[in-house]
Amino acid sequence: RLDMAKESSATGLFSHEESPLFAVVSTDGLVKVWDTSNSTVVASRPADLSDPACCIAWEEAESGRQGRLAVGTTTGVVAVFNVESGVDTPLGKTHDGAVTALSWVGDDLFSGGRDKMVCKWDVEKRTAVHTFQAADSAVGAICGGMDDALELFTAGTVVKGWGQTDDAEGPAEAVSFTGHAGGTGYLCANRVASHVVTAAINQPDDNLVYGWPRKSSSSKRRSPQPQVFAAPAAVSVVDVAADGAGPDGRWAMAAVCDGAVHVYVPPKRTTKQPQAAVGTVTFVRSKKKGKGKGAAQPILVLSVCFSRKKPATHVLTARGTFVAPVFEEVAYAESDGAVIASVTLPREATNSALDRGPSVTGAVAASAGGAAADATIIAAGAKAVTLPQPAAGEVPFGEQVVQLGLVGTGATKASGAVNSTPTARSLAHMLAQALHSNDQSLLEECLSNTNEGVVRNTVSRLPPVLAVKFLTDVVAKLEAKPNRGALLMVWIRAVLLAHASYLMTVPDLPKVLAGMYNLVDARLAVFPRLLKLSGRLDLLLSQVVLQNKESDGDEVDMHLPVAEFVDDDESDSEASDGSDDDEDNAKDWEMQVDEEEEEEEDDDAMENGS
Repeated sequence: RLDMAKESSATGLFSHEESPLFAVVSTDGLVKVWDTSNSTVVASRPADLSDPACCIAWEEAESGRQGRLAVGTTTGVVAVFNVESGVDTPLGKTHDGAVTALSWVGDDLFSGGRDKMVCKWDVEKRTAVHTFQAADSAVGAICGGMDDALELFTAGTVVKGWGQTDDAEGPAEAVSFTGHAGGTGYLCANRVASHVVTAAINQPDDNLVYGWPRKSSSSKRRSPQPQVFAAPAAVSVVDVAADGAGPDGRWAMAAVCDGAVHVYVPPKRTTKQPQAAVGTVTFVRSKKKGKGKGAAQPILVLSVCFSRKKPATHVLTARGTFVAPVFEEVAYAESDGAVIASVTLPREATNSALDRGPSVTGAVAASAGGAAADATIIAAGAKAVTLPQPAAGEVPFGEQVVQLGLVGTGATKASGAVNSTPTARSLAHMLAQALHSNDQSLLEECLSNTNEGVVRNTVSRLPPVLAVKFLTDVVAKLEAKPNRGALLMVWIRAVLLAHASYLMTVPDLPKVLAGMYNLVDARLAVFPRLLKLSGRLDLLLSQVVLQNKESDGDEVDMHLPVAEFVDDDESDSEASDGSDDDEDNAKDWEMQVDEEEEEEEDDDAMENGS
C-alpha cells in the first residue's frame, strides 16, 4: 500500500499481476495507472482538490482478472477504483481524518487512519463491517496474515497481530512487536512464513528494516530478536520476494534509498549484526563526448518490485519522473542465484528537466559483466513535476515577501536586498506557495502583475500539477467579479498556452473551466444585438448631422439630382423632331388666318347686297 498523507511529492506502487500495472498518486490527488509493458496510461481517477487521494492499495486478484485499486482520501473517505471500467465506487467514511493505510485481505478491504482506528469493509455490499482501535498512534500500515490464527497485522509505533476479524466485537490482539519509534510505514506478513518485515518510510533518523521471527512471537512479555537490515539512508520503497522466490531459494528484500535499489538476502540464521545490502542497482546519466571526468549524475529510482516472472534474478524498476516514468527490468543476480555486488546502468536522459533526485552514497562502481546487457528497457519517460528550487544567490522567500510589502511596516528588510520589482523567478515561487497554502492575499499580489513577459515566464515555471488548481482559483475570481476579465484573462491565457499538453490529460478539465465557458458565452450572446444597435445608432447620428446642416442655412434639396447625363444622339433627334412640328404649326396657323379672312369678306358682300 502507499500513503501520501505525510509526503510532499508524488509516489507510485506496482500491482501484483504477471505484467504489473503502476499506480501514481500526485500531490493534488490525481491517480494515474500505467501499463508497464507499453508505457501507456490505461486509467485515470480525476483529482478532487477538496478531498484529494492520499493512500492506495492494489488487490491481489486471481489469475486472469485485473486487481482493483483501493483509494483513501484526506477526509477519511474510502473508495474502490475499477481500472478496467474506470468506475469509482465510494464505500463510505468511517475515519476522522486522513486514511493512512489500506490493505486487501482476500475480498475484504481494511483501512486505517490517523484516528488510530481500523475498519473492515464489505466491498460488494459497500458497508463497514466493524471498526476497532488498532494503535496508540496513526495506523501506518496494514497487512493480511498467512493463517486464521493471525489473520491481520497492523502497525503504528507498535506492530500487532490480530485473530479472527469476523468477530462482531472486533478481533483480539494475539501478538505484538516493538516496531519503529517514528511509526511503521511498510508491513509485510503474508509472503514470508518465518518473518514479518517492517520498515519506516522516509524517516531520516530510522534507516533500519526489521524481520521479526514468527516462531517466538507468541510471548507478549518482550519482543523477539529481529533480523536487522541496515540501509545506507532513509528508505522510500520496500518490496519482499516470497519464500522460495528469492536467490538461492530464499526470500529476499529490495529497498529504494539514495536513488538506488539495494537488495538484501537474509542469513540462514538470525543474527544480532545488522545485514548490509548484498547487491546494488544504480542508474546514471550517460556522458556525452567531450565532457569532463566528473562524477556521473544518478537517475532517481521511483519504485521497485521483484519481477513477477523472474523474481530470483530480476527486479522491475520505475525511474525518471512520475509524469512519464521509465520502466525497466534489471538483473540483480546471475542465473545460478549469485547476487551481483554492484550494477551501474548508464542511460540517456529522456529530458533535460529530469529530476536529479538524491545522490547515490559513495562512488559509482563499474558495471558488472553481463548485467547491463541483460536489462530490458520497456518505455521512455518525459519531464519532471518537481517544484522550482531557488537558484544559488537568490533572495529567500521571506525577504521577497518583505520586499513586495506583504508584511507589516515594522518588518526589517535584509541587508543587500534586491529591487522590490518582482521577477518571473520570484513570482513563480510566490505563486506556487500561494496555491499550496491557499493564500488568497499572496495570490492576489501575483495576479496584480500584468506584464505579459513576466506572466508568461512565471506560468512556464509553474509545476503542471498546480495548473488546474490555479485555473480553478482564477476562474472563481472571474465569476465573482467579471469586470476583472481584462486583468485575469492575461493569466488564464498564459496558463492554457504554457500547460496545454498537461491540461489535455486532465479528464475533468471541462468542469473546472465551465464557469469561464459560461461567462464567455454570456458575453458573446449579446454581440449580435450590439451590432444591430450600433447600426441603428449610426443611422440616427447621420440624420442628426443633416438636421444640423439645415438649421445652419445650408438647405439641401434632397429631390434634385447631383448631376445629369444627356445623350447627344437623343438631343439631336429631339431637336430635329421639334423643328418639323414648328413648321406644321406655322402652316396650320396660316391656313386658319386665311379662312377667317375669307369669312369676313363673305359677310361684307352679303351686307352690301342687302
